[in-house]
Amino acid sequence: MSDALPGWFERALAVPFTEHTIEGPCPIHYVRWGAVPWRAKPSLLLIHGGAAHAFWWGFLAPILADTHDVVAIDLSGHGDSGRREHYPREV
Repeated sequence: MSDALPGWFERALAVPFTEHTIEGPCPIHYVRWGAVPWRAKPSLLLIHGGAAHAFWWGFLAPILADTHDVVAIDLSGHGDSGRREHYPREV
């Protein structure tokens, strides 16, 4: 069995991306894939599950960026986003 990564996976990881942070009481980090101008394509927002971060989409987002403006966020308390003092359970 070969340890080589599939070609599609290596190509996806080589696609350029940009990182940004929305400042505020709890800064939110996000990653964007796709060519400028982004608004020329429909948008997709990718949200990770528990104990994850925006780059969990790093192998899929570049493929979707062929046809969409793709953004993945780090939810607060995850990845490079800020942490809140308190996370209430009430809705």
